[in-house]
Amino acid sequence: PVVAHNADHIDMNIDNAINHPAPIPYFSAANYYYETNQKTEMAKMYVDKAVAQDPKAFYMWLLKARIEKRLGNKEEAIAAAKKSMELAQGSVFEAEYTRNGNEIIDSLTKTKKYKQNID
Repeated sequence: PVVAHNADHIDMNIDNAINHPAPIPYFSAANYYYETNQKTEMAKMYVDKAVAQDPKAFYMWLLKARIEKRLGNKEEAIAAAKKSMELAQGSVFEAEYTRNGNEIIDSLTKTKKYKQNID
């Protein structure tokens, strides 16, 4: 016979939820909406809340920069990209976040030049 101790598991989960509440997963929700290209306004709201929960998380600032860029909020995207790069300094991820941040900034600040064909 198979025996399941569901009541014990449920009691443990309730105890953990009440006595050790985890932060609301705003970052995961924002990342999901960004990656699936859905509800970008909702993604922005969630990433703002995530950054408020953990303002030193450079990876959250990079997601914020990407979301702001998608929404067309140029200044906010640039500011978030710079913050991400600043916070990543000294970490093992510094080069990656500097590259990613600069890509966002460059894409928003460079003007496209059109080549005129003269025949």
